[in-house]
Amino acid sequence: MKDVGQLWSSRLKSYWEIAIRYLRLIGNSGFLFTIYLLIIVGSYYYRHFLDWLPQTFPAVLFFVIVSTFLLTRGAVRTFVKEGDLVFLLPMEGRLQPYFRSSIIYSSILQSFAMIVIFFILAPIFAERINSSFSYFLVVLVILAGAKVWNLLCHFEEQRLASSRERIYHIMLRVAMNASFSFFLFIEDGWTFLLAVAVIMLGVYLIYYRKLQKNHSIKWEQLLSIENKMLTLFFRVANMFTDVPSLKSSFKKRRWANAIVTRIPYKHKHTFDYLYTRAFLRSNDYFGIYIRLIIVGTVILLVLPDGIIRYLLYFVFIYMSGLQLSTLWKHFYKAIWVDLYPIDAKDRQQSFLRLIFILLSIKATVLVVLLVIFAEGTMVTLILLPLGVAFSYAYSFHWMHRKVSVR
Repeated sequence: MKDVGQLWSSRLKSYWEIAIRYLRLIGNSGFLFTIYLLIIVGSYYYRHFLDWLPQTFPAVLFFVIVSTFLLTRGAVRTFVKEGDLVFLLPMEGRLQPYFRSSIIYSSILQSFAMIVIFFILAPIFAERINSSFSYFLVVLVILAGAKVWNLLCHFEEQRLASSRERIYHIMLRVAMNASFSFFLFIEDGWTFLLAVAVIMLGVYLIYYRKLQKNHSIKWEQLLSIENKMLTLFFRVANMFTDVPSLKSSFKKRRWANAIVTRIPYKHKHTFDYLYTRAFLRSNDYFGIYIRLIIVGTVILLVLPDGIIRYLLYFVFIYMSGLQLSTLWKHFYKAIWVDLYPIDAKDRQQSFLRLIFILLSIKATVLVVLLVIFAEGTMVTLILLPLGVAFSYAYSFHWMHRKVSVR
């Protein structure tokens, strides 16, 4: 048992030694300044946002949705490795302390992240739900307890071999979390909340613990979850430095074929095709790009017309450029790419051209949405050519100096 505890501690220490090194690089980058700027601006305009929020805003429903998402989402970090499928499999019966430590560790970190989000939403909670700070703290403690329940259930769900069965269990937890959250945020809902909490406890003790007895650990599933969580962190770190351990992931997007087939079938457009296809299918570059557009749109629409909105317009274009810069290193591990008889400058120009197109699209989309939904002025319309010019300068001047061919 002592050896099992030491194994978990050594893996935790090994992970954080690597993570801290990358976090320092992120902290020393210009991106952190951007986050500071967004926090300062967001703090200043938070009051305006609360004043703008209509009285008919469904605060209870909003907090139920947020709570249900945060409670259901998440997985247990087990730090398992590929070799464990061979070497730890015979020791499965002795690994309860190892997995118990993993659940405790995951519960602390994910509960802390959830609490941070709720502190950000605290002004809305105080204005629309309950203004008592002690009541707010009690809610946070209860939600942390519900988060532990979800992680315990999630860990047992991974024993199921069928992904469809796991989805059914997740839907069950969504329903229970939604009910739990609803009674938590309405007035005089404590009696029903206690009843739901008892049901949740009974479901775990009677049903989920039975899964532990009837199903063995699915090591492949645990390894898949661990790799996804590692990839998520390394993908962020890869925006600021080269991460050799980052594994490529791919998503089938059939609709993307209509885009890449429009690229001319010519020698000099080889990397236009490769980089475009990598953006649309690999490492979720496309997903992050779309999410930044959505976040940027929401924030710009909430802000009043003025200099801050215009500055943040360029900040969000810059953030997408920073995120897309990692695409340049996507083929560094692919030796076959170096065999292509293509001039290095053509490869570089293909990459920069794609970045310029993507940033220009984002600049255009943000302006169009501002004009439609925020009744933009002529100044808003002027942002479009300025945004395209900024995209050009960022792509062909600033990023041109950052990327190099080997």
